[in-house]
Amino acid sequence: MKKELYYLVSYSTGQYEDHYTVNVFVTNDENKAKKWIEKFNRILKSFIENNNPFDNDSDELENIPYEKINRWYYISEINNAFYNIIELR
Repeated sequence: MKKELYYLVSYSTGQYEDHYTVNVFVTNDENKAKKWIEKFNRILKSFIENNNPFDNDSDELENIPYEKINRWYYISEINNAFYNIIELR
């Protein structure tokens, strides 16, 4: 009997007591899962590095809109994507 493998693609967010996992999709194509994870992680890293509102001088910090800080903080809490293998018997 042949075992079928599926790949559950997910990412996690939060830390400690507010940590949770977001399941994005399931596929039977490992290559598709790896490509999506690479793209997700690349975009996440780029966003966090290039949109950090705290890169400015402290004098300008009070001029940064709260929404920008809140959005950056929310996205910076997201951890890298990963996949888990699901085996159907």
